[in-house]
Amino acid sequence: MEDSALREQIDRYYQLWCDATQLYEKWAKQRGITYNTVLTLCTLLSNQKHCTQKMICEQWGLPKQTVNTILKDFEQKGYVTFANMQSDKRNKLISLTDSGSKYATEISTALYALDFYAIGKMGMTRMTDLNDNLDLYLKYYREAEQGNTDEPL
Repeated sequence: MEDSALREQIDRYYQLWCDATQLYEKWAKQRGITYNTVLTLCTLLSNQKHCTQKMICEQWGLPKQTVNTILKDFEQKGYVTFANMQSDKRNKLISLTDSGSKYATEISTALYALDFYAIGKMGMTRMTDLNDNLDLYLKYYREAEQGNTDEPL
């Protein structure tokens, strides 16, 4: 592929990635929360029996301080509780309270409704292809980043 055509596609990818992120950030802001708060809520909801701050940070690439601030806010609002872990004293197990679970469910349900609409319009095959292609791109990107390529960079 010609360099200019390749650069054009890379630039298009960058713009689409930014557009998608901005859509989610705007959606969160309309609800008086941040995108990082949404990500934290989704992780708490899907890992109710075994969630830690470290898990949230690693899943989304968020700084510890950011997640800590979100979790302390949730604690003040009565959305989460913390418990010491028997196996690892450095980490605390985070659990949603009933009100926290209700809030997280409301947020995630509203978000999924938009995603379901978009996927319904584009079709499951295209959504699967989108995810498969992005997964493949990330595999090769990591390969190049780690210097595990057959070709010079």
